[in-house]
Amino acid sequence: MRDERGAWALDVLTLNVGAAAFDRAEGILGWLELRPADVLVLTETSAGTGTSLLIRRLLKQGFEVTWQHPGADRGALIATRSPNVKDLTDLVASTMPWRSPAVQLETDDGPLAIVGVYAPSRDRRNGRAAQKREFLESLASGLAALAERLQGRLLLLGDHNTVPRDHIPQHSGFTSWEYQWHHDLLKLGLRNVHALSEAKQPHSWIGRTGNAYLYDYVHLGEALHGRLGGFTYLHTPRQAGLSDHAAVTATITARSKDAAAAAGVVNQVAPRSGWQAGDPCGACGSPNTHGYAGNAGCRSCHAHDMDGS
Repeated sequence: MRDERGAWALDVLTLNVGAAAFDRAEGILGWLELRPADVLVLTETSAGTGTSLLIRRLLKQGFEVTWQHPGADRGALIATRSPNVKDLTDLVASTMPWRSPAVQLETDDGPLAIVGVYAPSRDRRNGRAAQKREFLESLASGLAALAERLQGRLLLLGDHNTVPRDHIPQHSGFTSWEYQWHHDLLKLGLRNVHALSEAKQPHSWIGRTGNAYLYDYVHLGEALHGRLGGFTYLHTPRQAGLSDHAAVTATITARSKDAAAAAGVVNQVAPRSGWQAGDPCGACGSPNTHGYAGNAGCRSCHAHDMDGS
């Protein structure tokens, strides 16, 4: 949890693993090893052999894993490199706790609350819509019940299977209560990383018909708004067949951008190297990019940086 200058920093990553079978889980683990993170939130876990492999390997690598068996359903897990973890899942108390693991993480920078979320899909059959609504409403209530300090120092990561009302492009079929979920997060002071960066809205899931959706998010509590060092929507897992979702990464720094600028520190995150023309854009996944200054710009979505920062 230290950056290149030795200052405290926290790297987080979330990825939908799509109830991976054993072989695909092996591939996901290989990809994760190339992107070291302090906190992982893996969504759409299952009772299958792939999730078992993910948990065993993460434990072997020294992670603490918080996970509840989902039975025949799907769930989420939180893996942290720090052993100083307190399970808050019961305190958050959603109607489907296996879909909303929560921990309090003790760090050199003070306590943080980490909550993972894997909301039920848009399936309207067999009462699933009612279950989804109850889950989202109960999770919003659970987040609101956290102590005020933890609310401000909260990271919410995962696959929401919903879009906000102002999503680009507009999609039909979403309900008022799904839009309300995003409004509830705003009322709690939670902002997603691309909004905090005033960046173009990315997409994380592309449907079979080519429609693009932003389902996967990292949200930060109010006390962390000024401490976002950078974020990335990585489409490599989707393009490699490891998932049908992009991964989302973010870095939380020990001091605000304003304080860093006053101290003469311009870049909160070390610039990435190795981007070349044709590398997929981190915001939209397009290969229509050109290299410059070690990064790349996208001619399709006009994102300034490949990492979305």
